[in-house]
Amino acid sequence: MTTPSQLAGDPRPRGLGAHPWFICLLCAFLLAGLFSIRKINDADLGFHLAAGRWIVENHRVPSNDTFTYTVADHEYLDMEWLYQAALYLEYLIGGYSLLSLTHALWALLAFYLLWIRLRGTGVSYSLAVLIFILSLAACEPRFRVRPEILTWVLLGSMLWILESRLERRRDLLFLLPWIQWLWVQTEGLFFIGWAVMGTYCLSTLLSPQKTDVKLIRTSAIASVLCLLNPYFTRGFLFPFSFLSSLGSTDVFRYAVEEFQGPWSFHSAPGTPAPLYLFFYKAFCLFLGTGLVATFRNRKIHEWLLALFFFSLSAFAVRNIPLFLLSCAPLAAAVWGSAQWSWWGKFRDSFLPRPATAWALALCLLGFSARILTNAHYVSNRLTDRFGLGLD
Repeated sequence: MTTPSQLAGDPRPRGLGAHPWFICLLCAFLLAGLFSIRKINDADLGFHLAAGRWIVENHRVPSNDTFTYTVADHEYLDMEWLYQAALYLEYLIGGYSLLSLTHALWALLAFYLLWIRLRGTGVSYSLAVLIFILSLAACEPRFRVRPEILTWVLLGSMLWILESRLERRRDLLFLLPWIQWLWVQTEGLFFIGWAVMGTYCLSTLLSPQKTDVKLIRTSAIASVLCLLNPYFTRGFLFPFSFLSSLGSTDVFRYAVEEFQGPWSFHSAPGTPAPLYLFFYKAFCLFLGTGLVATFRNRKIHEWLLALFFFSLSAFAVRNIPLFLLSCAPLAAAVWGSAQWSWWGKFRDSFLPRPATAWALALCLLGFSARILTNAHYVSNRLTDRFGLGLD
């Protein structure tokens, strides 16, 4: 069995089959699965299913807002058409339960990609597990049957490819255009892919080392491929019109809770403050402190990614998972290299201990039990419930 000292010093420890920190990781994935399996209570589902049915029956994408009878003649861009068509076909095959199950699998895939990227940082196993759990806890309210789950997967895939390229582990850049093309057909947040590729391109252009011409060329091709959508240039420019509409009015923030900013979030009267906001703010403090402490060792793309995704998360609580899923490996890297003496003792002596892992695993199992029995949702006055299918 791997010893605690080996776990602290070996970025890829061997013989982890029965090690407490591996058990702790399994408990974290169990909790992620339970977060994912919740009854559908999202009102947007009806709209997505109706749009998918229209697309399948008419064999084309809508060009007018046929779902709002008062403005049926208004232009409408459905940038989620592929997701909606697939959603409707899934519904025909397996009903609401299949929709719950497939989205749970997508969410688990997103967090598996996060775990792979955390291990790629080379930090100790115990620190990687701890940051994984923190990220999972902050993302808890967004495990829903929504197209943003696909954005989690596509974002994680793109970052894994770029990080692998940077560390010279593997060259999978040829996948970037395919990821970006799929993104533009399934979710209006596809501009995030531009931002991610742009930060890495800018970093290599400003680096004293040789410019990665292949990365720049592939990123340009991936961006141009976004024109291959049903609406051509109008679809390509959709993110700009969408963001400008959000910035011009506060109606979304007043009417929809998920558009509230996490730093100015106000719970409904009689409702306790959401627990996930505590984990989100703790992560912000954790990452910010680590970046300041190791600023001499940070690269340009790391600063840009942290700034971009933090800004997105500060704008609306719905964007918190994007911040965590993108920047958790960066947090692991900065704290894995921090040189404070007190932190070194904690990281290399206390954190890897089996007793620490067992205590954390018991907490995760206890919280999992609260999810299974719906105690967590009821005590926090949430409308979510554990299970498959429609609530």
